[in-house]
Amino acid sequence: TNAGRITGAAMGILLATAAQITNQSGGTIAAGGTTGGIGVGASAAATVVNAGVISGNQTVSGASGISLAAGGSVTNRLGGTISGHYGVLLHGGGSITNQSGGTISAEFVGVAAFTIAATVVNAGALSGVYLNVGDGIFLSVGGSVTNQTGGTILGGNGIFAYSGAAA
Repeated sequence: TNAGRITGAAMGILLATAAQITNQSGGTIAAGGTTGGIGVGASAAATVVNAGVISGNQTVSGASGISLAAGGSVTNRLGGTISGHYGVLLHGGGSITNQSGGTISAEFVGVAAFTIAATVVNAGALSGVYLNVGDGIFLSVGGSVTNQTGGTILGGNGIFAYSGAAA
């Protein structure tokens, strides 16, 4: 649990085993080195709950606010902000809930899921804005997107469902 400030050049937090991270209101987890920059990275399944700020480098390709290699879940609560080149990057599937008052913004893709399907529920603001070709949400191999009342998804493609995804 974090209510203060955690920073690193490569990663703010790196999880090598399954764990839960809670970033409380007023808490900041940040990375921004010139060659990397992932706010929260996990090689095992992880759960991330955010009501503060989680940020990765927005200008380094592949850098992200949150990167979960083995999947997991992300809940972005009221007042929570997640940002990076990718906002949230899931390599192993999982779920992302962006609650009302939450913001996930990225230079390239707001939420991206590669290799395994993912579920995205949005009631807040979610965007990927790179030169008007970034995606709000990119689902490579399927999954589902529910955009609830008050939710906004913006990008060159609001939702890019490559294969087998339902919106």
